[in-house]
Amino acid sequence: MDDLGAGAPGPFPPMSPEARALGDGAAWAVRLAGGRDGDLAVRLAGSAPRPRFPRGPEARREVAVHRTARGLLELRERAVCPVLDSVNWTGDGRLVLGGDLPLPDGVPAAFVIAANGRAEETVLPLGRIGQRFTVEFSPGRVASLAGVLPLPAGGYRLAARVGEGADAADAPAQVDETLHERLPARCVVDGRAFTLTDVRGESPVLTAENDLLPDERGRRAQDDLRDGFYPRVRAEPLRRAVLFESYFGRQYSDSPRAVLEELRRRDAPFEYLWVVDNGQAEVPDGVTPVRRLGRDHFEALARSEYVVVNSHLPSWFEARPEQTVVQTWHGNTLKRIGFDIEKVQFATRDYHERLAGEVGQWDYLVSPSPWCTSVLRRAFRFKGEVLETGYPRNDVFFAPERDALAARVRAAVGVPEGRKVALYAPTWRDDKFYRRGKYRLDLRLDLEALWRELGEEYAVLVRRHPNIVDRVPEAGRDFVFDVSLYPEMQELLLVADVLVTDYSSAMFDFAVTGRPMLFFTYDLESYRDSLRGFYFDFEAEAPGPLLSTSAQVVDALKDLDAVADEHAAAYRAFTERHCPLDDGKATIRVVERVFGGAL
Repeated sequence: MDDLGAGAPGPFPPMSPEARALGDGAAWAVRLAGGRDGDLAVRLAGSAPRPRFPRGPEARREVAVHRTARGLLELRERAVCPVLDSVNWTGDGRLVLGGDLPLPDGVPAAFVIAANGRAEETVLPLGRIGQRFTVEFSPGRVASLAGVLPLPAGGYRLAARVGEGADAADAPAQVDETLHERLPARCVVDGRAFTLTDVRGESPVLTAENDLLPDERGRRAQDDLRDGFYPRVRAEPLRRAVLFESYFGRQYSDSPRAVLEELRRRDAPFEYLWVVDNGQAEVPDGVTPVRRLGRDHFEALARSEYVVVNSHLPSWFEARPEQTVVQTWHGNTLKRIGFDIEKVQFATRDYHERLAGEVGQWDYLVSPSPWCTSVLRRAFRFKGEVLETGYPRNDVFFAPERDALAARVRAAVGVPEGRKVALYAPTWRDDKFYRRGKYRLDLRLDLEALWRELGEEYAVLVRRHPNIVDRVPEAGRDFVFDVSLYPEMQELLLVADVLVTDYSSAMFDFAVTGRPMLFFTYDLESYRDSLRGFYFDFEAEAPGPLLSTSAQVVDALKDLDAVADEHAAAYRAFTERHCPLDDGKATIRVVERVFGGAL
């Protein structure tokens, strides 16, 4: 046998691509020595059994017989892997998988569905009897902090997570030879297709398609909708409808949500539409979901009497004279935005040109404060009416039911009873990315150190920016909670006893609560001077300490009362400047100004 782990010379290739892809520890080619023409490669019949031989502590590793893509016999040393040999879709869209996982009794194991190219994963319980396992779930209805939603469009790796906590390790699933002929296995659930297939005959991949119809997918189809369908429906009469969108259809949240709920409270005479990207937002009964970039999206933007958004509109949108467009935006700002960014690294070169065309579509721009009004006017070069009302999304901090809501949020996240909550919510770094739209988690906060020092007192909620695709690392048990998928940021701020952030707009919202803030600004100089730039002297006016090391964050959390006392004057000045309109009635002011004549 030749050890292929380091790449053996001769007629036999180095470790096969399959073995490398699975992250195996070592692989050996098997050959017969001494033939008339030299050594002979050993081939393995497609129907031959694939025995596995356990080894290592608790038999968590094994040596397994494999057949490479060239049909050669190969031995691999690896973690014990789940091998799928059965797959079935039920009539209600549940995927039932079964197979072999030869772990000793008592070794904990779970099943993991991990997204390719981003951090999200779903962990499911495994049913085990002896060496057999089964797992059953519906890809179209997966429970998470975001709600019960379909898996986002994309590909998913399947694996077994063996062990618990820091001792856990993922072993990628494989497909038994007998299952190949039954793949791909496809099912349509609520209009979306999910397909289980295998890569190179070995690794199973679950693919979730988007919710666009065949004649809506692809560049040509989108061009036809933009250039043909949209102009036609734009000529039709307006609908008595309000179209809402939050963060490109990824959430039911933020100021658009507050406006919608106030209109419904008043029983306003409108049809309510909400843009949803690939089923990734739950909307309440009585609100019609609109598939982002589907035919219904083009029609809704063409014919809705009102459009309320908190971020950018599609470049093809052209507001009709009788339409009203309300831009709530999504945060007061320390860092420069819009035309004030000289070197745009997060968008295409025509960003400023497209922004100018979009801003011309807005009728109203919501501002949280007089100070921010001047910033927004300049940054967006907006000539229309600014609604200086405060942010509707912040009314939740004054709601009579806020304590009951906070208790529900703590329970949904799983925060242990009696623990204080530290919410870590950093912004993203324009220059830390894998590719455009896929940004890295530049995590400098030592979560392990926080756990050692504060694990009995605190729970740490980590909120990744939506542009970040990396996973939040674990630390301790019931200590770090990744709440990045929780749809409503204001509800997380509501439960936080302290906010740890950097340059995020969350600081302006959280200041309404009066609770302490810590600023982990390890890259202050480069962010301020090179990357974005600031609208005010942050070092002089920050409502909390600027901390450059993780150890300083730990020390500040240990003595939070003293830190708060030290920065009380700066906190008051910050709140007076940036939050003077926050009184729980911002939504009412927006609704009465925009919709007053129609109520």
